[in-house]
Amino acid sequence: MQDKFLYVIEESYQSLYLSKKIVLSNLTDQVRDNKIAYEILAKSHPTSKEIFYAFELHFDKEMAEFAEIIYLHRDNGFPIDTPANKRKLIKFYKQISTSQSISEDLKEKFLQALVGKYSDLKMGLDRKVGFLSKVYNSAGMYNLFDLEDANNVITLFIELLSGRKIYYLKVVSKFEDVKKDYLFNSIENLRTGILEKYNHISGIYKQCYLAVSEVAPDFDLVEVVDTVPDITNNLNQLEQSINRLSTKNQPKEIKKLIQQNKNRFHQRMRIIKTQLKRMDILLHQWKSLEFGNDEKLSKNIEHQLAYIFLEEQMRMSIAYKMFEYVNHEHDFSSKTEQIKAYARQIVKILQEPLDLQESTVLTAIESSPKANLSSIRFSNSTTERLNTTYNLCKSVKTNIIELRKHLNKILVAQYI
Repeated sequence: MQDKFLYVIEESYQSLYLSKKIVLSNLTDQVRDNKIAYEILAKSHPTSKEIFYAFELHFDKEMAEFAEIIYLHRDNGFPIDTPANKRKLIKFYKQISTSQSISEDLKEKFLQALVGKYSDLKMGLDRKVGFLSKVYNSAGMYNLFDLEDANNVITLFIELLSGRKIYYLKVVSKFEDVKKDYLFNSIENLRTGILEKYNHISGIYKQCYLAVSEVAPDFDLVEVVDTVPDITNNLNQLEQSINRLSTKNQPKEIKKLIQQNKNRFHQRMRIIKTQLKRMDILLHQWKSLEFGNDEKLSKNIEHQLAYIFLEEQMRMSIAYKMFEYVNHEHDFSSKTEQIKAYARQIVKILQEPLDLQESTVLTAIESSPKANLSSIRFSNSTTERLNTTYNLCKSVKTNIIELRKHLNKILVAQYI
């Protein structure tokens, strides 16, 4: 069983490396150079050769040598404050700051590296926004997510199999008044249900447009990006857009598929509109209640610490299912499709153990920092990679105090 587990870990890492390679190969020279430099400078422990390469790629040999020396002597008191080095530092700082060919994020990475500062393992790295929702709602339609989304799913899978715990906070009522306690819990449960339904609707909407794009390549998907601040407005935009989606003059199979998806879309739209009306009623009831000084919302709710974690037995079971999938005969049209299918299978296997139907879990995963796995070498054995991954996952720290403050502000604002 352990052999199968390690086999899946190895297969996942290979898919991760391959997806990065394909993404880079599809980019223009300038964009590829920017991405390579960002990947290097985002590492917690890049090699001096990597640092030299990143700087020379975008600037010149003189700056590359300076950054390399700063890195090599960062723990040995390199005299950066000598007049000559000060002049160099100011000169290079201006060169980076005024560069028009790199993004602000990459500029910041270069400026930090110029003084020997690199990524802190405790902070982790940002996950791609909405990566899990896209794959989860894709229904196996690979055009609905890209290789970066797949890459993030595979990284998450490796983290979870290595024993990663992802912490988040759940809202718990502490109201002593039974009516207020019941009403508060009803509102929060309904809010979760609305977000779940919205994710389904958004997924169906994209499936409709993807079906049309197969027979009409120039037909553009009308993106509705802002998914949380104003769901009612987003739903109106989605509904207007899908109503303009005609099935006339379409092949019979495509016409049937689009109509089925449109029916599913409108069915769920009716449900969520009812939920939103119910939410308005509950919030109106809440605002009509009288509250004493000791019954302020901020004093009567608690953000309870919870975490997403797979027990060892579950990890073995999941790895075995993935092992069976990998060793089944597949007929992929490309390496890109193979990687996307791998990511989709991961989500299918994880959806029940992680309870991905629960929108709070989905959000917690997507907003969590991912472990900085950049120091793991291709030459390491699978066991070494697994052990290093576990240690890197343990290094990621969640600032519970700041997270609690942030969520408290958001929650209170929703009841005003």
